Amino acid sequence: MSYSNTETPVKNSALTIIRSIWKSLTTPHLKRKNEARSEHMTKVVLLFISLVITLFLILSIIGWLNHAIPVDTVILLAIMEVLFIAGWFITDSGFQKIGALIPCLILYFSAVYGNYIGGIDAPAMLLYALSIVLAAIMLGSKAQLIFLFFSLLGLGGMGIAHLNGWLTTNRSASNMFYNRLGIAFAALSALTLGVWFLKKQYQILIDELQTSSANNRALLETIIDGVVFSNLQGIIEDLNEAAIKIYKLPNKDLAIGKNIVTFLSPEDQRYADELYDSMLSGASTGSVSCTGILPNGEKISLEINSALFFDRSGNPKGFVSTLRDVTQRKIVEDELKRYREQLEFLVEERTAKLKEAYDELESFSYTVSHDLRSPLRGIDGYLSLALEDKENQISETSKTYMVKVKDSVNRMGELITDLLAFSRLIRQPVTRRKIEPEAIANSVKDELLNGEYLGQSVTITIEKMAPCEADPTLIRQVYFNLLDNALKYSHKKENAMVKAGSTVSESGEVIYFISDNGIGFNMKYSEKLFGVFQRLHNEPDYEGTGIGLATAYRIIRRHNGRIWAKSEEGKGSTFYFTL
Repeated sequence: MSYSNTETPVKNSALTIIRSIWKSLTTPHLKRKNEARSEHMTKVVLLFISLVITLFLILSIIGWLNHAIPVDTVILLAIMEVLFIAGWFITDSGFQKIGALIPCLILYFSAVYGNYIGGIDAPAMLLYALSIVLAAIMLGSKAQLIFLFFSLLGLGGMGIAHLNGWLTTNRSASNMFYNRLGIAFAALSALTLGVWFLKKQYQILIDELQTSSANNRALLETIIDGVVFSNLQGIIEDLNEAAIKIYKLPNKDLAIGKNIVTFLSPEDQRYADELYDSMLSGASTGSVSCTGILPNGEKISLEINSALFFDRSGNPKGFVSTLRDVTQRKIVEDELKRYREQLEFLVEERTAKLKEAYDELESFSYTVSHDLRSPLRGIDGYLSLALEDKENQISETSKTYMVKVKDSVNRMGELITDLLAFSRLIRQPVTRRKIEPEAIANSVKDELLNGEYLGQSVTITIEKMAPCEADPTLIRQVYFNLLDNALKYSHKKENAMVKAGSTVSESGEVIYFISDNGIGFNMKYSEKLFGVFQRLHNEPDYEGTGIGLATAYRIIRRHNGRIWAKSEEGKGSTFYFTL
């Protein structure tokens, strides 16, 4: 009992080792499936025959030592053993065709030699058959036919030579018994291996094809689109479950054998015919949108995509078509189209109302610019006359009040003028072209220093700037407003400095800037900067209506840009903008 318990593990271990060695010696290195299979078959054949030859080499040495087998048989078997092992190494190095050719050639020439020394009835003739079988297994049908031809040539040639007495041998059946028996046994064993191996590989291929077919079918049935296979005449040969559901059929038998166009509306059948004709004329794929007809007469919207599939010779065999039911999508698209048309109507209606409001605003602006200016001019004129009339007995206090009223009237006129200019500016169309901001800034600089700020102690530096696409008139207004703003709040300071230039951000965006070292402002009020009539400094020394920055803001926004500011009280301000 204890003996069997220890014997079994030893046997299993030995078998495991043998299997492991065999597997490592026959495992292919090539990656492509067909090449790997050929490499595996070649290695198996070479190893098996090497083992058989090793056995008979040992027996032949024993027979030679007992003077039962001639020495040339031993030498021949030894040479064959070396060549078969060399063939394995060649195959393992990636040269499968050369490795497969070696055993075929060895067996063929061994057969020729056997014919030479043994005659037409020698068992060596089996080696012809074995070389043909190996060529078929490892090299293909063309190599099989080549070896068949040379085998017939060798067999026939040796037979004719022996028949005519051109070749003689002093070896009789008695002294060739073991030699012939060994060759016959080896050849029959190898033939048996070849047949078994071919059968096994054939079965493996069948199993792989069945598995692949089952997997493909399973994949086909998981596709949510309908898939239909038809021949070149459009006759349905197969379809998946999704196609059956699309056409609401009880089973596929009601579709197989019918032309696919019978499931389309009569007016759309020509689209399918044109699609198939175009593919047969050279187009590899095609698609068409059409209307399908269900067995109950119901109509559905379909999208059909088709492609040709081919036989082994590369000739067109039929069509594979995918069907997608887009009925619900068409309903949604039609509904969206109606919504879009309705929205366009509403937009046109609102646009008309907006234009009407815009025209009213234009009229209002005209009224403000003309009707309000007249009474203001009258008030200013009468105040001037009253102040200039020497006969008026007006106290100095009253005169002071009248002067202040006059100043307020003038300021109101300025506000109306700026408001009208602002209204015109934001309505002006934007005409983009390539401009040089540096040249525009220099022009504005000259205008300001030769005008309102003539003689002022201030330095304006215009750096080199990147060119851009913008409206030159509007951008000039931006630079005028920003430079004027910078001068206004810095010119009273000693060593007043204003600078304009551009820089590039980390993201590659060009940023233009105007900086000054003026009085600055508190950043907590920065949101008021760009509002109409918003001023952060109301001191009399800093005149203005507060509309300049609002104008710059509107212009930059109309160029799809941004404008912002950074400042610190007493240390100046910097305005940035992008286009």
